[in-house]
Amino acid sequence: MPRLLPSRLLPALRLATAALILGAPTLRAADLTYVVGPCDTGKFFATIQSALNATPAPTTVEVCPGTYPEQLVITKPVTIEALESGSAQGLVVVLPPSGGLISNATDDFGSGVAAQVLVLATRDVTLRNLVIDGTGNHISSADDLVAGLYYEDSSGIVDHVTTRYQQHSVHGVGILLEGGGSNPTVTVEDCSIHDFDYVGILTETNASRSELTATIKENVVVLPPPPTGLTLKVFRSGLYFRTGSTVSATDNDINAQADAGITLSGAQGVVSGNTIASGIPAAYIQADGAISFESNKLVGAGGGMAIGIGAPIAATQIQNNRITNRQKGQGIYFDCHASDGLVNSNTFMDVGIALDDVLAGTSTAGDSFYDVAQEVQEGTSC
Repeated sequence: MPRLLPSRLLPALRLATAALILGAPTLRAADLTYVVGPCDTGKFFATIQSALNATPAPTTVEVCPGTYPEQLVITKPVTIEALESGSAQGLVVVLPPSGGLISNATDDFGSGVAAQVLVLATRDVTLRNLVIDGTGNHISSADDLVAGLYYEDSSGIVDHVTTRYQQHSVHGVGILLEGGGSNPTVTVEDCSIHDFDYVGILTETNASRSELTATIKENVVVLPPPPTGLTLKVFRSGLYFRTGSTVSATDNDINAQADAGITLSGAQGVVSGNTIASGIPAAYIQADGAISFESNKLVGAGGGMAIGIGAPIAATQIQNNRITNRQKGQGIYFDCHASDGLVNSNTFMDVGIALDDVLAGTSTAGDSFYDVAQEVQEGTSC
């Protein structure tokens, strides 16, 4: 009696046979890998989207170096990564199509989003070693967001990805992460986010409870100066964490220049071990949330406030941070808001006023002051 093959091998053999018969693009049956571009042996797909749309669906799409003018929509689990082997070395750059981007999604707050790479209602989507370049997006609607990458109610990993030039009348976002009913988890790590004109990495959900878990670690985020000739109607920020998200933001390097490095607006979680250069303010508390802002280094450029408190604090903890080089400005500006003793044990060096516009009786417990002109100044109108 002939020996039967194990049933687990049959699907792989059928796929391999189909590839041979039909002359399909390169298909490795073990992991269903498709190749985009002509740098590998065998057949290949011409575009990333055609590989994603193929049947059977790939688990991995390897992309040859080159430029790919397309707007991607991902609806199934997949890994998309640059192919680096032999002569296949160089950048994989995703650009807007020649006619520009179109609005292909709507966020939780009703704003149209023109996402260069849209990950829609799926899980386990990993993007690795790619450049997402927003040059030439040609969006006509002034109110639409331009996002380099938009995870909409989707889980996955973004690793060593560069987003750049997401600009559109101060509506450009490098990476937009939005939660939903599936309570997705997304990790963004070792990425370079720069030359956006609104927010570098934005987490949001319109729910009162958390519907998104985001890990943001070891990224470099550079917010350029605001565009000239425009009246700013929005608050620009390197990292922006809104209500409905739980974040762990650690060991990121942020250069915010004339705007906020990190904005906390009702999110929960921990923001720790980050270095924020410049920024006015380097960190801004827009709304209270169960979040700890701790052990960060805030390096100023002489003036302005390092931390601005824009709402009463009952849950946000601001502790063990090091604030330096604000000799013409403030360390923490309270704007007469109560803090319930949750702002403490911070170190101030080379600062004009360490704690400014505070309520009478605000504690300085655990704070350390070095080369500080004035430790505490109570608000005259509090």
